[in-house]
Amino acid sequence: SGIRFIQKNSSGLREIESGNDALILSANALGILSKQMFGSAEKIVLVEGKKDCLFLEHTAKVMKQSSEITKDFSGAKVELLPVGGCPGVKDWINLKKHSELGLITYVFLDSDRGSTSAPDTDNEIFINSLSSDSTVKEAFCTKKREVENYINQNLTGCTYGDFDDVKSIVPPVTNVAKNKLIDQFWVQMTSENINNAIKDIVKKIIN
Repeated sequence: SGIRFIQKNSSGLREIESGNDALILSANALGILSKQMFGSAEKIVLVEGKKDCLFLEHTAKVMKQSSEITKDFSGAKVELLPVGGCPGVKDWINLKKHSELGLITYVFLDSDRGSTSAPDTDNEIFINSLSSDSTVKEAFCTKKREVENYINQNLTGCTYGDFDDVKSIVPPVTNVAKNKLIDQFWVQMTSENINNAIKDIVKKIIN
């Protein structure tokens, strides 16, 4: 049981790693978490993808710069772990992969909510279910549809609501690909322009 990483050695024979070594090797093979050091980490945050890492990391960076927090994620020994969309996060939790690391675990997902009056989304139902999971310290999802909905509209020159599909609205106007909106625009956000609900999530994880 647990995480296994299979690779070929210089002789062409298969080698199988397990445990923390397998996790680190897998992360490196996927091109993620190049700075990941599970040996020193005290907490992990399971997220859907790299854009979520950048979203949270930049938020913590500008909050530290404005003295709203004293440490960023690195300083607080928190590692952000993108595990392949919401299905990947669910797999990690359901298969208890996070428990093998022995680290305090948080979860952060997009809500994927389409309107205020819509029934709870699958992501929201999943996040709510984690309140009774003793292996997860706390689980969060965005109040708005996705992390892209938090981008200040002055930066994109577009108008959108909390539950609009920003990834369909902004690219045709800005010529920025939908998977690059966080890279292009969120990194320009100052602390004063970041939603307080997102700041509160960062504070809860770091403190």
